[in-house]
This record gives sequence, C-alpha cells and structure tokens, in this order.
Amino acid sequence: MEVYAGTNKAEEWRGYVKDFFETNMDDYKVVNPTDYYQYGKNYHKTDKEVFRFDIRKVSHSDIILVNLKDIRKSIGSCIEIYEAYKNNIPVIGFIDDELSVEEIVQLIHPWIYCCVDRIETGKNSLDKAINYIMDYYR
Repeated sequence: MEVYAGTNKAEEWRGYVKDFFETNMDDYKVVNPTDYYQYGKNYHKTDKEVFRFDIRKVSHSDIILVNLKDIRKSIGSCIEIYEAYKNNIPVIGFIDDELSVEEIVQLIHPWIYCCVDRIETGKNSLDKAINYIMDYYR
C-alpha cells in the first residue's frame, strides 16, 4: 500500500491539538487514530481491523476535528465524517486556504460538506477551530 504523503503533516496538527487540549482542558481526551495504527507499521492484521477500530472510536466521540486539506484523497476521513454525522456528533473542519463556500464545495464532496457542522478557513484555521470547540462544546 502506498503511504499518503500528507501523513507527516497529519501527525503534526494532531499532535498540536492533543498537546493543546491535554494542557488546557483536563476533561478532554483527544484520540489520534494513528496513535494506534500507522501505515507502514505492522500493528494490525487486516484493514478491516483498522476500519472497525476507527469507526468505534468515532461513534464514542463527543466531537470530531478534521483537516479538510486533501479530503478527497482520504476515504477513511470521509467515512469517519459520515459516521459522526449519522451519530449526531458535531464535525468541525479546518483548512488553511481562504475559501468561499462555493470553493469549499468544489474541494470536498457536497455530501461530505453537508456532514460538517462548521468549517474554519484561512490563516490560523486550526486555532480558530480549537477556539470554536472550546467556546461552544466545553
């Protein structure tokens, strides 16, 4: 299986989020799926195992934070977003590009767009998403 080139970037922002919430919000537990399974590592026996693990983690979450950059390349993220939507779990997205609603819908599939409660865009979009979560979901 070819490893997605954005994997290291995903680790960076997820680590940042985890550190932030563990430092500032002791009642938040942040789950990073790649803490459990990583492409290129031999932690799992089948892809089905990883899929079911991720879906269970999503279905037991209170909120989902997702990076929408390259979302069309991540079927796993799309399925997780939909699973959260089905379970009435808020999904907050972010992308560093400054985009209009029309541009966002071109970037992500319209059905996925319908499953995301809020999208922060532009410079510091991740920080804006974190602040939104703290302000509205604390």
